[in-house]
Amino acid sequence: MTVNTYQAAEEAVKTLEKSFAPLRCVAEVWDYGERIRFRIFDGDDEPLLTVEEIVRKRFSQPAELQAVISTARARLRELGNVLDERSD
Repeated sequence: MTVNTYQAAEEAVKTLEKSFAPLRCVAEVWDYGERIRFRIFDGDDEPLLTVEEIVRKRFSQPAELQAVISTARARLRELGNVLDERSD
């Protein structure tokens, strides 16, 4: 894993974790910085949505990462969750 791969992964984790307020998102880097997975929890800490894998090619490109976030936010809304406003 190069420093750039690690930095891109860490930045993507930060972006993911703040993208689903007021719900809690926990994201983690795995596979030597080549993949990220994340889970979103409700107010009772019950999992609502899990994304098992985002590959580096997607999370290292801002538009691709935003597409993943927008899709997850849409799914959460379909499940009846109200999310804070943000630009998707």
